[in-house]
Amino acid sequence: MPPAALDRFVQRVTSIQYHPYHLVVVPVLVGLVRAALEALVGYRAQTPIHAFTSVLFYLVVQLLLLGVVSLATGRRWREIAGAVTVGLVLGWVPPLLEWVAFAQPGRAFRYLNEFRWHFVAPYQSVWESVGIWLAIVFAGGFTALVTRRLWRALAALAGAWVAMQVAGWACPAAGQLLAVDRGLRGVSVANLSNLVLLLVALVVYLALNPGTLLPSLRRINHCLPWGLVAMLGARLTGQFWTVAALRGVIMTLGFLLIVFTNDYFDRGQDAARGGQARPIAAEDMVVATWFEVLLCLWVGFWDPRGIMFVAIFFVLALLYHHPALRLKRLFCAAYTIEGAAATCCLLFGLGSVHNSTWARAFAALTFGGFALGSMFKDYKDIDQDRADKVGTVYTRYLARGRSLRGIHLVVSVALALGMLVPPLWLLTRGAPLGHALLLFALAPVMLLCLLRGADRRAVVERSFWCLSAYLAAFVAVAPQLG
Repeated sequence: MPPAALDRFVQRVTSIQYHPYHLVVVPVLVGLVRAALEALVGYRAQTPIHAFTSVLFYLVVQLLLLGVVSLATGRRWREIAGAVTVGLVLGWVPPLLEWVAFAQPGRAFRYLNEFRWHFVAPYQSVWESVGIWLAIVFAGGFTALVTRRLWRALAALAGAWVAMQVAGWACPAAGQLLAVDRGLRGVSVANLSNLVLLLVALVVYLALNPGTLLPSLRRINHCLPWGLVAMLGARLTGQFWTVAALRGVIMTLGFLLIVFTNDYFDRGQDAARGGQARPIAAEDMVVATWFEVLLCLWVGFWDPRGIMFVAIFFVLALLYHHPALRLKRLFCAAYTIEGAAATCCLLFGLGSVHNSTWARAFAALTFGGFALGSMFKDYKDIDQDRADKVGTVYTRYLARGRSLRGIHLVVSVALALGMLVPPLWLLTRGAPLGHALLLFALAPVMLLCLLRGADRRAVVERSFWCLSAYLAAFVAVAPQLG
């Protein structure tokens, strides 16, 4: 291609305006077409899990190459998103070459089973290796045309090589390592690899947007209780620790995505009261919602029953914070949603055990416990909630002339008393005394966290850590009931 034509190509692709749908539509299109082409050349059945794997793979490749080319060119990643988006279409090349050139019996389009620096394996179609190297050369060539610097082009080549190794070998290898665990043998290797791909995609997106997402990420202590409730349900039913941890990670990650969307929708409140709006952008909200969809799909391939509870969990969050609904404004509605969301976490953790008497009792206690126990979090936002006419236990009773100190004391004592229920229940079941004493000891610690300190936000933040420690202890000593 003549140099002038190359320059026009670079100018054309760099003029493409970034939109968050680039991270949604393009991986879906490239991944689904790639899966269809592989089916057409007869390598594997066109199954839903195969198509889902292709979508996740190209999402990871897209995000990794965005980071690599951005660093190599010295430009912001949004400025070169168009070029990476166009380059992603190279994923169609291997099956197309197989179709028009020659087939290779005994070989397939698949991940590498082991590290191979040249991406060539005897069990893999040679066209797959060609496609991978085309993508690497595309990244280096584009960088050379943009920067006119050899060292930057070489850096892009090296970075793209690493990106393809991560997506094509390291993530599947991690899935295979997880599959060795006895507790995870019920999860297919393909689905475990998909989970690793999904987690890598989220981590890379966070790394690309530290300025807008780091403040929300610091609220990880708000996310841990939800994952721990799911782990509690899993341990009560005797599931392996690794399966319990997997369920906990899913719900913790799910609530983290909810935090991202909630922080975006709360920007209006920040501006209305004259404060500085949270840095999270609309595009981050779109991508977070996209990850919620991907997480639901992943759960559906693993636990078809569990996807109902995960989906309800996300819908409840939408009812809670979306501006068109925003039920958090209504007194008691927010607490009811918190209780229902916690119940979804527990039921997701329980797995297939939902109909027993003890499971129903635990679900009811979880609903009531979180509905009442979640009140303390509103202690940090009293001024903002009063200005926005959000109905909380604090704004409601302050309007009735009650003192803030008195309201907060009642809320704190009620939560601490509620935390005494699990250890008392353990004693009635004849559990070791030390298990019950551990939970008994954490209840007054929670009370001290809530009542000490003048900075209301700091009080709430450390109380979330204390609540997480309590739930983690409960998970550790929970008996197996079914």
